[in-house]
Amino acid sequence: MQINHTVEDFDELGVIVWIQDDATKEILQSTTASLVTSVIENNSPASKLMIFPNPTSDLATLAFEGYKDSDIEINIVNLLGEVVFSKKINSSAYLDYYNLDVSLLSNGIYNVVAKSNGKITTKKLQILK
Repeated sequence: MQINHTVEDFDELGVIVWIQDDATKEILQSTTASLVTSVIENNSPASKLMIFPNPTSDLATLAFEGYKDSDIEINIVNLLGEVVFSKKINSSAYLDYYNLDVSLLSNGIYNVVAKSNGKITTKKLQILK
């Protein structure tokens, strides 16, 4: 079986992606894709962060697994890259938690960034009121 195609040189083939408004056909964002040759996953239990409930309106619980006897810096970053909340805590147990009051933050999607012992873990948090 022979497969026909119209690509003359696969070495010069590229991929372009974009986000477009269906109604106005305006392109909101675009980029070119790049080739990924390897993926390295860090499955270390020391970098586990969970957030619930998500989405939330006033209070979110951050659960940390594997941070026993560690100082943790928690930052909430908006989509403009601005830090809108920062707190340093100490985790005293293998599974620990912190209740985060987000009642003063506006609706939107934020990044919760936990830094500890040179490792950074990021999770998305959505606030809906």
